[in-house]
Amino acid sequence: MLKKKLFHYRSGYQRRRWWFNEIYNFSVSGVLLILSFPVFLLIMLVLWVRQGRPIFYCGARLGKNKSQFQMYKFRTLVRDAECKLNGELLGSRAELITPSGKFLRDTRLDELPQLWNVLKRDMDIAGPRPVRPEVYNVLCKDIPKYDRRFDVRPGIIGLSQVFTPHSTPKAIRSMIDNALIKKQEKISWNFLVLFLTSFLMIRSIIVRTRHIINRRIIQEKMLRRYREKRNEERIQTNNAEVYLLSTDDSDDKESYLGTVEDINSEALLLRSSCTLPDNFNASLKLKITVDKMMRGGRKTKRALCYAYLYRRTQLDNGDVCYVLMYQPLSPFNSYIIHQYFLSESVA
Repeated sequence: MLKKKLFHYRSGYQRRRWWFNEIYNFSVSGVLLILSFPVFLLIMLVLWVRQGRPIFYCGARLGKNKSQFQMYKFRTLVRDAECKLNGELLGSRAELITPSGKFLRDTRLDELPQLWNVLKRDMDIAGPRPVRPEVYNVLCKDIPKYDRRFDVRPGIIGLSQVFTPHSTPKAIRSMIDNALIKKQEKISWNFLVLFLTSFLMIRSIIVRTRHIINRRIIQEKMLRRYREKRNEERIQTNNAEVYLLSTDDSDDKESYLGTVEDINSEALLLRSSCTLPDNFNASLKLKITVDKMMRGGRKTKRALCYAYLYRRTQLDNGDVCYVLMYQPLSPFNSYIIHQYFLSESVA
């Protein structure tokens, strides 16, 4: 379970020694600002060349006791994106994300300017992530016990964000944050969280940079191969399966259709030996086997969705590849897909 992974060290966001918390946050944020200064300059240069000013985003957030403060980020959205969202989450509004912004958001590098918020004592190094007032009023205030997060300062590192994708429902992240808020911090845990998050960010930067170099420079520029025109990046899988859910009262509640070749947040490529009609539309169950963190072993994750046939391609061996447009049947199923099939979390 995710909770067992996060709370293995039995520590959390409740500050036992206020003076240690102040010294820890001031010293760590100061050192990180100095060490990351070359990265700051590089990101500022790239953003200035590729998307122009403003380079930074400054927006209102709710902090401890719901007091408002101005939070800083590198700008990853188009101008006036906050007005267009109007209290909604970014969700699938990919058209609002700039090309450079997608990389910064995926690697969490856009959060680096919040080290200044830590120096100003608006935020801590670790804590629940701050929320926009508009999002709180529209989506969060009715979530049971959501307001517990305002008992502590928000943080740059929110473990519910590290271990879950951007699209995770607020209720799921609130459950994780509330469990952490009830636990008192430990000094060793603070440094462990910092080290773990730094390691995961560096790993994410390396993986995504390598992907960009391979796809855009080697494959498209040097080898002149097909240029990917989809807005959503396709994720290749090797152990995901698709099952058709039965709509009658038969004993067989599901039947095997085939394997998932690749998937994004809108469509999946199904490789199957079955023949699907041109008007195919049905409820499906997606299954994938993933590694367990910390304990080892394997586990199976399942997600339900509704899908319809968009295109088919006949293969030489007799199999057929079907492009299926799909929609998760609930926010929780959407979370499972983004977390385990699309691997969108940093961890």
